Amino acid sequence: MPMTTDKIRDSEVFTGICHSLDLSHELCPMTFVRTKLALDRLSADDRLAVLLGSAEAAVNVPRSAVEQGYRVLGVDRIGADLVRVTLGPRP
Repeated sequence: MPMTTDKIRDSEVFTGICHSLDLSHELCPMTFVRTKLALDRLSADDRLAVLLGSAEAAVNVPRSAVEQGYRVLGVDRIGADLVRVTLGPRP
């Protein structure tokens, strides 16, 4: 199943807090367990940027987030080994 990301329109203004979570040294399934715990604490306007260090986590965290009803706002490669996944709360 292809994963889609929600695009933030130019007219949208982000007014929440962007939290960050460095899981670059964690392995699956703990990457999503820790991500979900952080997502559950977000308010409606907040975002969560998760830094991941494995290819498996870079695929599984966004996919699991979508399956749980969270929004994937972006997936960005940072260098050769890291991926930043930006997530939003459930709509």
